[in-house]
Amino acid sequence: MDAFGYKTLENGTTEFIWIVEDLGEIVALNGPLGQYRDSFYVIGPQSEALYHEAIRIARQNGFVFDFNDKCGQLLLRFPLSQVSDVGHFRFEVIEPVLNTALQQSGNGFCDYGFCDEAFFNEMPFVYDPEIAVQTIVDTLKQHEVDIENLAVFSVRNGAAEKQWWP
Repeated sequence: MDAFGYKTLENGTTEFIWIVEDLGEIVALNGPLGQYRDSFYVIGPQSEALYHEAIRIARQNGFVFDFNDKCGQLLLRFPLSQVSDVGHFRFEVIEPVLNTALQQSGNGFCDYGFCDEAFFNEMPFVYDPEIAVQTIVDTLKQHEVDIENLAVFSVRNGAAEKQWWP
């Protein structure tokens, strides 16, 4: 189980907290939305009661657990002509690095991809699309993924809506 909580500070920035069960413990990660964090802190041994208590305490501190209500979906399109091995590209490159970057910056997750006749399509779920697009572009550049022909759109009712990149 995991849960993303958010609160808006007086200066207008958004803070996140990610509470997750991991390796037999309840751990959390928090910070400004969109800033990658890798220092989880241990709350205690894994138990459903402790997990719910951690969420209750976060709520008392102003966090709202509304990811499922507010999340949107992005569509990342990579031309298949640039992908020599779709399985490797999806499961070894794109999904692992983007999933980690999005989760650890508090903005969602990435674990759904498919091919159509011309593109490999990845569809992350995100809390803030504008911040997520910057995280995605920066992460792909850092991992030396060719983004010259990458296109990123927000998705509404199953259809590409607003183009975010390029």
